[in-house]
Amino acid sequence: MGCLYGCPIFPMNHCERKYLALLWVVLLALSAGAITPPGTVIRNTAYAWWSYSTAAETTTISDTTMILIERIVAAELSVEIAEDSIRPYDTLHITVQVRSSGNDTLLNSHLIDSLYPHLPSYLPLNTGWTAIPPDSTEEVTFILVADSNIMAGDIIYEWAILAADEIDTVRAYDSVIVYAVDSITISKVAEGDDSLLQSEEVLYTITVSNLGNRALRKLELYDIFPSGFDYHFHSGENYFSLVDTTSGVFRWQADTLPYGADERILIKGQFDTTACFD
Repeated sequence: MGCLYGCPIFPMNHCERKYLALLWVVLLALSAGAITPPGTVIRNTAYAWWSYSTAAETTTISDTTMILIERIVAAELSVEIAEDSIRPYDTLHITVQVRSSGNDTLLNSHLIDSLYPHLPSYLPLNTGWTAIPPDSTEEVTFILVADSNIMAGDIIYEWAILAADEIDTVRAYDSVIVYAVDSITISKVAEGDDSLLQSEEVLYTITVSNLGNRALRKLELYDIFPSGFDYHFHSGENYFSLVDTTSGVFRWQADTLPYGADERILIKGQFDTTACFD
């Protein structure tokens, strides 16, 4: 005769014993508060399984196995720049995603600012979340403008840093390359009053400016003197060198005009009596 806990009053077969073991598990769950819905994991909870062995004329033998379900808090971070390449003053769209990848809620997470020198600070102080449930994702997009100091060929690495309770700091980045922008301006102005007397000296200033984001190479600069102008001297030439003065035309050459550089050349002379004044 089978028995429960060695008592001969309640004989049970094998199926009845399995039903009773299941009943014990249900009672254990109820005693913890409630039966959790499917797919929910109870964290830091020990589960026990009982096994019984009975035989005629023997005492019931039982064994218990315990298992602890581990609580995991983890985060994944990603950064994506929508643009493949940029130029000075271009707008960038940067998307940051934070995913709670553990089996417990990610608490008090916040993003720390990127520090790339030619992009403005773009992470406001309140960019964070009090709680992100397991397997959930939060996303935020920032729009900003690159300044004029980015250089051709630069690769901008945009970093995001995530800090949260109970985890180590998480870092992620994306990058974008800076396109070359070639831009040069030239001006020539005469100093003094708008009117000029014959035989009066005049000073011209020629200014060449590199407004692009890389050095310009192999430049030539021409200055054509007006009729009746007698050249006296010139100065300047930090980057340009005078190579020709044929037939009233000055020609300068420069191997390199650096990014952001200005070249100012001063030319002094006077108009002779053959000059035409309107």
